[in-house]
This record gives sequence, C-alpha cells and structure tokens, in this order.
Amino acid sequence: MASVDALLMGRNTFEVVAAFDAWPYDKPVFVASNSLKQLPEGFAGKAELICGSATEMLGTLHAKGYHNIYLDGGALIRSFIAAALVDELTITTVPVLLGGGIRLFDTLPGSMNLKLVSSQLLLGQLVKNRYQFQRETQA
Repeated sequence: MASVDALLMGRNTFEVVAAFDAWPYDKPVFVASNSLKQLPEGFAGKAELICGSATEMLGTLHAKGYHNIYLDGGALIRSFIAAALVDELTITTVPVLLGGGIRLFDTLPGSMNLKLVSSQLLLGQLVKNRYQFQRETQA
C-alpha cells in the first residue's frame, strides 16, 4: 500500500467498510456510485463520492494528482478491467471452498493474458499473487 496514492471503492464495498469500528485508511478514499447523492454522516473528510464511467473517474482522480489507485469492489474492478485501465492485479487466495457467491470475473469482454510478477505466502496459508496485464501492442 505504500505505493498507492488513493483508494477507489464501489458503493457496496464502502458500506461494508463503513460498518467497521474504526476507519482503516490513512490515504484518500473515493467511493464510486451513480446512485448515492451523499455519504452517510460521519464520513466527511474520510471519503469522497465520485461518479461516471471508469475512464471519467480515472480522469477525475488524475486531475486531483492521484495516479496509483487501489481498486476495491467486484463490479468496479470489472468495469476498469473491461476498459483496459488496470495495469496490475493482486489476487489473494484464501483456503476456503465456497459453494456459491458472485464470481469476480464473469462479465469480462474476453480472455486476458496476465504475467505473474510475484507470489507470496501469508500467515502460512494465504497465497498473494501479483500479476501484470499483458496488452497487445499495435504496430
């Protein structure tokens, strides 16, 4: 997280984090939502609403001086990947088999090639893999 300038999370992720006992972030947080008109009371100075397409939100964040953005939230991540706006992807595997749930990558426009950059064992059981997207170069 040291290289991250700001966090951008979806509304659903924000609602989960907002229920924590303490605010866990010391970096600027932006909440992506086209339906919220304002954040709940008590979040002024902690988070800011942002809306629009992935490209528009990224442009807004860049204009504010933020360039290394940490994305959190399934639908938000999918929209940024689909728009080819994600350079790196970190996936941490937790050793639990789920019988259901929402798939993270079910609505992507097609297959995408990734290059493994690093792999790390955490707490003796979690595996954190960091990938870079391999983009086709146009001649």
